[in-house]
Amino acid sequence: MDQITKLLARQEKFVIAVMKELHLNIPMKSTKYFQRAIKASKSLEYLEISESEFNIDEWEYISQGIIGNESITRLRFHNIELNEYNIGYITQILRRNSRITSIRFDQIIFEDDTFKTLCESISSMKKLTALELSTSELHHEDVKRLKHALRACKRLCTMNCIQDPVSWFNI
Repeated sequence: MDQITKLLARQEKFVIAVMKELHLNIPMKSTKYFQRAIKASKSLEYLEISESEFNIDEWEYISQGIIGNESITRLRFHNIELNEYNIGYITQILRRNSRITSIRFDQIIFEDDTFKTLCESISSMKKLTALELSTSELHHEDVKRLKHALRACKRLCTMNCIQDPVSWFNI
């Protein structure tokens, strides 16, 4: 990660050549270079975005990089607040990168109707095989939305829902 931080600080083009996993929780001062590097990577299979408060431009660069990438199959969003301005970028990623088969949402805070929007995107993911959701904020209606979304995911074989106080069996 130190190498990427140094490359971003130089604000120059770079390539993610042989890296299979990338955990992104650094300040994004040069996201347009990072976008190009993600998009061009042929080896990157796993991307984690965590604990970062990206602005709209940064989300735009990151989402376009992931959408254009042909090797990422697994995504993890960790400790992020999903709100009205970043949910659109996350749903674009899920809807427009058809190679993603596994997504994980850990310690996510959902604002307003962002969970509903997320469920709509999940239902469009025809290749989704694994979903993990860790939040304590799901309400009865949210669980119904998620169940409806998962019915559309015919390839889903692994589903983990952690720290959810709502009973899945009473729906």
